Amino acid sequence: MEGPVAPSERIAEIDYVRGLALLGIFIMNLPTFTFSVWQMDTAAEFPGHLDRIVESMRDLFIQGKFNAMFSFLFGVGFTIQMERLTQARPDAATSIYLRRVAILFGLGLLHGCVFWAGDILHLYAAMGLLLLALRRVPVRWLVVLIAFSMVVPTISRLLHDHFENQALLQSFFANADADAAREVAIFQHGSVIDGVQRTFETFQYSYFGFNGTHRFAVIFSEILTTMLIGLIAGRGRWFEKVSRYPEIVIRVNNWAFIIGAVALLLLHIASQHVNFRSPNGITYFYGYSSRISRVVVMIFYVTALLRLIQSTRWRLWLQPVANAGRMPLTNYLFQTFLGLLLFRPWGFGLYGRVGPAACLAIAVGLYLVVQLPLSTLWLRGYRFGPLEYLWRAATYGYWPTMRRSQAG
Repeated sequence: MEGPVAPSERIAEIDYVRGLALLGIFIMNLPTFTFSVWQMDTAAEFPGHLDRIVESMRDLFIQGKFNAMFSFLFGVGFTIQMERLTQARPDAATSIYLRRVAILFGLGLLHGCVFWAGDILHLYAAMGLLLLALRRVPVRWLVVLIAFSMVVPTISRLLHDHFENQALLQSFFANADADAAREVAIFQHGSVIDGVQRTFETFQYSYFGFNGTHRFAVIFSEILTTMLIGLIAGRGRWFEKVSRYPEIVIRVNNWAFIIGAVALLLLHIASQHVNFRSPNGITYFYGYSSRISRVVVMIFYVTALLRLIQSTRWRLWLQPVANAGRMPLTNYLFQTFLGLLLFRPWGFGLYGRVGPAACLAIAVGLYLVVQLPLSTLWLRGYRFGPLEYLWRAATYGYWPTMRRSQAG
């Protein structure tokens, strides 16, 4: 019978990388629970040097790099899932996969519309259909598609700036402060219903509001870029070959460091002069530097971690990270719960009261002190995370063995 992959068949390296991705995503996402999406700059509220340094370093070294890691792993995982499904049930592999992404899409919509508007699961699920269509496309054409997806945001920006309605643009910026004040009032003093309504409005606006088409083009192309790299990596069984070809990992890591450092330097220089309210050549240079650094720095982080876990000592020390990576859906949504608990009025009510430096400390602290220990404790008794278990059961149409003591 077809079913979820057995723990003995897991590729441990993927779990380590996925666990690291969860930390980076939490660091980037947590501030969105305490600041309005309409706030262009937090410097007025938190002007301290430490907050300014942390925000700059976070935007430079973390922003985009860890969701790139997640989408890269999604592409890798797609290849592995389809290969195993095709071997087990060639007649039903596609239908099982479609059911899997349909469930993920529905869960993502629920998450984005009700709990947190920044959800990415629904996009991954939708783009999973594109991966299915590209499954047998030759690698050379995937490389061409990656190159094209890297320039899509620039094309979109040029078209947007050319056809932009200046009246709508001025209205957008004129109303931004009022919308930010309304959101602050809701998330500091409003009811749960008010919060859900505001979350739904924000989620809806991200697609259908001002500049929504351009934002979608940027997000779609960025996710597609790293998913396709993951698709190629999955086909080439890159993760299975890590221990056999450590010299290749070292070489890629060294080159990614050099290229990534240059890209980050250019990005930092461009960020000092970019003005999104009045786009110019610097705006396009900033965007392209951001996309290059997103991919290359992600590759550096992945290969650096793979180099570390070739050491038995580091592999043991980082095992809790791999445990968290075995429960990505549970931990990703648990991070939303923690964000809501900390910053909503029905929780600790810290909305708008925590600056970038404190957000960083909280995210790292909760990851190390809460998520890693809980993941480790859970997996001592159970084979899957709770939400992973339900997802598998709904996908495959039966209840797989959950407790380790009952596994055959």
